[in-house]
Amino acid sequence: MTWVRPPPVRPSVVAVLALALTLAGCSTPELTCTDIGSPNGVGVTVERTTASGLDGLELRICPGQSTTRGCQTSSVALDPGSDSVDQGCDATEPDAACSATVVPNGSLVGFVDVAWLSPGPVTVMATTTRNGNRRTFPAIGVSAEAVYPNGRACGATGNQARVTLRSDGLH
Repeated sequence: MTWVRPPPVRPSVVAVLALALTLAGCSTPELTCTDIGSPNGVGVTVERTTASGLDGLELRICPGQSTTRGCQTSSVALDPGSDSVDQGCDATEPDAACSATVVPNGSLVGFVDVAWLSPGPVTVMATTTRNGNRRTFPAIGVSAEAVYPNGRACGATGNQARVTLRSDGLH
């Protein structure tokens, strides 16, 4: 058996193929980043059983594991929480119209702006007010993370942490 070497590919053939692929739309897509941003802060969800009859919520947010140095105490504006309920689609085609509706779930949600918040550990304490009585829940440690509203390729625009208040405390 005799081995026959194929003819070498000439550079001009490679260049013509690359140009044809580029003109055919196989180029790298252009990255588009919007001006949308994300504020630095801590989001809170108050579960339904704890939200019932709640008159007020205050969060104390501290950098790192401290509960005294550099802390910010803020009243939280709370709004009704909700769940999205799938309403289905009018057909099975990929371009079919689909819908969902929002249904109140009895929880409360809020957000505290924390300008100094950076990625890393944060300590959060909660104090509730109900019928004039205040109750302070033990502090917990959470981690603030960078937020990418346009995807990682567009860069971070804020740092956020999230907590949930249940009857047994913060989680």
